[in-house]
Amino acid sequence: MRVADLFCGGGGFSAGFKMAGFDIAYGIDNDSNACKTFKHNFPQAQVDEMDIRDLDYRELPEFEVLIGSPPCVDFSKGNNDRGFSLAFINLFLDIVEETKPDYWVMENVPDIMTLNFFSMGLRFKFPNIQILEAYRFGAPTVRRRFFGGKYPKTPIPPNYAVVKDYININRPGHRQPYKDHVYRKINPNKPLFTICAQRISNDRYLLPNGSSLSVCEYATLQGFPDWFVFPVSRSQTQRQVGNAVCPPVAAAIGKAIMHDHNGTEDEPDYAEVTIEKQSKRTVNSKSKRIDQE
Repeated sequence: MRVADLFCGGGGFSAGFKMAGFDIAYGIDNDSNACKTFKHNFPQAQVDEMDIRDLDYRELPEFEVLIGSPPCVDFSKGNNDRGFSLAFINLFLDIVEETKPDYWVMENVPDIMTLNFFSMGLRFKFPNIQILEAYRFGAPTVRRRFFGGKYPKTPIPPNYAVVKDYININRPGHRQPYKDHVYRKINPNKPLFTICAQRISNDRYLLPNGSSLSVCEYATLQGFPDWFVFPVSRSQTQRQVGNAVCPPVAAAIGKAIMHDHNGTEDEPDYAEVTIEKQSKRTVNSKSKRIDQE
């Protein structure tokens, strides 16, 4: 099945669907660095670097599944100047209506459900709504996100991922001068705090030995597979990782869709939607994951 990704960013959402066996056919974003990363990891896809408001949906390649993550800064708790614009969400829903995909999924922050605009006008447009936590699906980070659309309900596995199973917490590194009001110490036996672009850029999280996480370790904890490469600068990689849909969560949704598409009546079980652990590894700023500039 073919996937089109709106507001694609670097491609975390599409990476998950690729992990679930889908073909990535299309991506669109107005950020040149994001499009560079998307093109690198999905070379077969058509990628448009443009304002989505100028998109002519009639010129899109064929696809069966539409996914997208409209900008969420208006609703995010990380934005101190929050507004209540639903323009891009409405645009996404308009494209759904015009293209009529077999399945579609929109991701956003959970706070969207607290808006009167949503409860009064948009709720009925989402056949299925779930709040999914990344650490339940193989990305050891406490990242809760809204997923709504026309797709099968995704079972939530009973177990959860923790930091020490995904990175080497005892690797050497530069010790930061710890300050309670600046840094947060990582508990390796729990999922990491929610990863976001601002916190990555400030090196806020410290391992038990006092060293900061590398951007590549952030990518691993966010659930990016080993094959995913960021051919951009460190700062752009930080931004793309922090803004990404966690690939393992997207993969779980994709597997549920594939299960439904193949005509199996029963709901997929945990084994079919849980992503296997990535190989435990040490990664650093010289990893092939990112381009050094």
